[in-house]
Parts: sequence; structure tokens; C-alpha cells
Amino acid sequence: MSHFKVSITLPKGFKIIYKNKMRQEFLRRKFEVIEYFYETPLKEHQIIHYLKDVDAAVVGGENISREVIEKTKRLKIIAYFGVGVDKINLKAAKEKGIYVTNTPNANAISVAEFTIGLILNCMRKICFSHNQLRNKNWQLVIGSECEGKILGIIGLGSIGKEVAKRASHLGFNIRAFDIKYDYEFASKYDIKYISLDKLLSISDIISIHMPLNCRTIGIIDKTKINKMKNMSYLINTSRGEIVDEQALIEALELKIISGVALDVFKNEPPSRKNKLFQFNSLRSITTSHVAAGTIEAANRIAEVTRDNVILVSKGQEPIFITNKK
Repeated sequence: MSHFKVSITLPKGFKIIYKNKMRQEFLRRKFEVIEYFYETPLKEHQIIHYLKDVDAAVVGGENISREVIEKTKRLKIIAYFGVGVDKINLKAAKEKGIYVTNTPNANAISVAEFTIGLILNCMRKICFSHNQLRNKNWQLVIGSECEGKILGIIGLGSIGKEVAKRASHLGFNIRAFDIKYDYEFASKYDIKYISLDKLLSISDIISIHMPLNCRTIGIIDKTKINKMKNMSYLINTSRGEIVDEQALIEALELKIISGVALDVFKNEPPSRKNKLFQFNSLRSITTSHVAAGTIEAANRIAEVTRDNVILVSKGQEPIFITNKK
């Protein structure tokens, strides 16, 4: 048995990427590797089983709680296969001397391109027209051009910037809200920083690109949603918990806003009874947290994740540590 043991628990969609970019290198280094690829996130007792006796854990959408971390015996690194580590108890990991790493920027282009796709769907009613034709209804559907419209970006980080780059070529006037300002980037793409309330009140399209943390959870609540323009659309490809889902449903029911395009939900997978699914695709476009799901992004993520595990196996510090402070 190898002195270094690695657990791989990832969604099935990443299986081929893992084999191409990680598995052979781990085996070449004579790591002992345990692999499990799932369709739905693991339960806590399953996570404990896979993590309790390993040196490194490569994880996807699992909830790594304090209890899970405290049950580990030799874990040195939790390498998250992606960006958002909000489901991992960073404090508990730090207390036990376990690195938690992610792969920032690796999926920025993929998420940005997907966001642009959702924007175009909202503006031009593409999904609705598709569904109508499939139901044998040949119907003229009137949409709107992007040219001259205001796109409000909430969170102008790596993903928000990639969205802004692409949106600028579509003719949008871009406004942004963030706690940090990058004036050089903003000047290059003619972006104006404004308050969150102002952004909500003037934007035709609002796209969320914030990390989930104690400051951002529920930040788009009923009061904020009610500030939006009657004909505006809200797009969320970040984290579902940032938006008050019930308030969003009420806004759609009362026609306070025109529609939403959501790739993320408060609970994933969401219940089939979720009222967001009751609206037609003119009002609600929903996808299954797939914005980052491209071969290119997965390859970049796999390479960084692999290298971090290898660094720790050598007794070295990995890169992109999220619980360092």
C-alpha cells in the first residue's frame, strides 16, 4: 500500500476528464486512489467514509461539514474541483491543519459565455420560440436588441469581467457593483461603478457573479428585487443562496420583473415542486448548474487540482489556498 492515499469523489460528468488529466499521474506516483463518481451529492456518512483515512481528497459538490473534517485521521488537503468552496467548513479545516484549495479563473470564460447565452435567450425569447414550435405552434415572438440596453453586473471579478468583455461587443451600456474597484479595466470597457440599489433600478439585464459568503447570502432579497425595472431580467450563474428564491417567485407572479434565467438554486437539485418551474420559458429559463461545464474549463481545473495534490504529497504548500488567513 502506498504511503499517500487519495480519495476522488466527483460528479459522473467529470469521470473522463479525471482519467485523462489526473488518474495516470497519481498512479505513476504510486498513490493509492479511491474513486467514486456520483449522480447526486453524497450524504454526510458517505463523505466521512471516503475521507476519514486518506491524505488528500478531491471533491466536487459535497457538503464538507465540521463533523466530516473532525472524523478525518490523516487528511492534509481538500482540493475542490472548481471555484466556490462555500460548502466546505474552512474554519474547521484550518483548525485541523488541512489545506482547502480551489481553482480560481479556470472556469471564468465558460461561465461568461453561458451567461451571454442566457442574456440572448432572455432578450430574443429563443427557448420560448423553440418550445412553441415543438408544440406545433408557428408563432411570431417579438424580442429586444441588446444594443443600447443597460447590463448591470453584480460582482466584477474574473467571471464578471469576462461577461463585460463580451457584452461590450453586443452594444450594452455596462454598469457594475463590487466592493473592489478595478478602474483600469472599467475604463477600458467603459464601465461605470454604481451602488447596488442604483444598478437594480436602472438595468435592463442584471447578472450576478458574486461568491457566496456571510456578506452575500440573501443579498438580493424582496426589497432589492422590488427596485428592479418592470421589464428587466435577473440572471444568476453564481450561487442560488445569494437570491431570496421565494421573493423571486413572488416578483414573477406579480409581474414586478419580466423574467429570470437561473443556473443555480438554493437547494440542488431543486424540488420538482419548485414554483420557478411553473412559469413558461418567457418568464423563467432554468438550467442544472452547468455554466462552468465545458471540456476546456474542466481540463484547466483538473490540472490545477492534480498539481496541488502532488505538491502536498511532497510536503510542499499548494497554490490557491482558500483558508490561509
